[in-house]
Amino acid sequence: MTGEFCFMLTTYGLVLLKVPVSDIARSAAFYGGGLGLEEVFYAPEYSWAQYQTGDLGIALYVPGKSGGESPLGRDLDFHLQTDDLEGLVERLKSGGIDVGEGIGRGDDNWDCLNVRDPDGNLLKIFGPQPEHDGAG
Repeated sequence: MTGEFCFMLTTYGLVLLKVPVSDIARSAAFYGGGLGLEEVFYAPEYSWAQYQTGDLGIALYVPGKSGGESPLGRDLDFHLQTDDLEGLVERLKSGGIDVGEGIGRGDDNWDCLNVRDPDGNLLKIFGPQPEHDGAG
C-alpha cells in the first residue's frame, strides 16, 4: 500500500498535562494549596510535583531538571471546572493570589475565572454548567 493510508478510528484519552515552572515549591503551593488539586506525589529533589483532577494528571516540572525543556509563562490553553467557583476565588484571595476581576460570565452563560499561575500561565476555571432554560 504505497502512498495509501488505512484509517482506523482510534480513541485517545488525555492522561497527563505537563506544566513548566520556575520554582517547584511555589508552584506546588499554587496548584495544590491554591487550586486544591489532589497531590499524587511531590519530589522537590527532582523538581517535579504531580496532581490529579478527575482522570487528568497535572505534572509540574522545572525545565532542564527532569521533565523537559519547554519555556515558561506561555498560556496553557486548558480549562478546569470546579463545583465551587466562589469558594475557590476566596481561597485564592486568602492565599494572596491575584484573581484579577474575579468571576466573569461569558456569552454562553458559563461563570469562569481567569487566573495566572506563579509563572504567568493563564488558567481558565469554570463553575458548574449553567442550567438551560429551554429558550433559543
